[in-house]
Amino acid sequence: MKIVDTLNSFSNMFCSFITWNRDGRPINSKDKDSPIYNKKAGYGKLMKKLVSLIGYYRFLKCYNQKKMPEILIASHWDMLLLAILMKKNGQLLIYENLDIPTHENLWVLGILRNIEKWALKKADAIVFASRFFADLYPDFDKPQFVLENKPLSVSSICELKYGGLKKPFTVSFIGAVRYGDILVNLMEAIRGDNEIQLYIHGEGADLNRLMTFSMGSSNIHFTGRYEVDQLPKLYMTSDIVWAAYPNKDFNVKYAISNKYHESIQYCVPCIYAEHTRLGDFVKEHNLGYVVNPYSVEDIRECIDYIKNTPEQLYRTRECLKRYIDKEKTWKEQFLPFYQYLISMMKKES
Repeated sequence: MKIVDTLNSFSNMFCSFITWNRDGRPINSKDKDSPIYNKKAGYGKLMKKLVSLIGYYRFLKCYNQKKMPEILIASHWDMLLLAILMKKNGQLLIYENLDIPTHENLWVLGILRNIEKWALKKADAIVFASRFFADLYPDFDKPQFVLENKPLSVSSICELKYGGLKKPFTVSFIGAVRYGDILVNLMEAIRGDNEIQLYIHGEGADLNRLMTFSMGSSNIHFTGRYEVDQLPKLYMTSDIVWAAYPNKDFNVKYAISNKYHESIQYCVPCIYAEHTRLGDFVKEHNLGYVVNPYSVEDIRECIDYIKNTPEQLYRTRECLKRYIDKEKTWKEQFLPFYQYLISMMKKES
């Protein structure tokens, strides 16, 4: 949606979106006039999704024939497959590589990556949602852009005043509540330690499971859904934010979390998963901490270390504040992409 909104901020552009409402959620008033395919197909149910894709493809094809936009942007590799089937002569097709195809079975993973590689032959350009994705596509010789999901404003809003840690020490998870097994490990690591308070801000598929698991734990709290304008408060009332995802997942190894950009924005360090490109990066630049997300003991040791060395945590926050000038803003990274679109539209006209 950020690409849509940014393109629409230019007077010579109009961009709309088509999406699939897979979980039957209510449509907000802002999007009620947008083309939305309403058919339930629960997440994690691959076969049901594949069957439902036929209906979604027909929906997309009909809209494309009716509107015939000059540019198609396909988000995710499965949408790229549908886009190449409905693309008409003269239309520009851009692959928005939000996530790498991933699967726990290496054989299946190889098949998915080969399907994506074949589909990319039909794409005119690619947009990477992570700077680390580009290394996985050395054979793609068409225009490439990196558009990470950064805040629209990248100026730091934090004030560094060294005064020790919050009491009690506060750990927060902020975002979609998924990867329950990993969050269970986090909860187990701090359970019963009243010097540490854990706040789970958000909602998601694993929320009920985690609430059940936490019963009887007075230092684990759930605050539910939050709005974007609440992010500053959620970060700035935290000593540390949890951003460690399952590093056995192929996509997680190369993805860059929104929390990384938010961490820089608010100068609050995150804990990331070890053996990932992002984890290696933040460790090298002292922008956060890394753990084995599958080890309760490693998580406990990491949090205890942060809690017991407030001067080191303060230095990490200082590094975050200084590093903001080394990161491109959303507008700076978007400009080359916008210029490319303009140049291609002029060629077609």
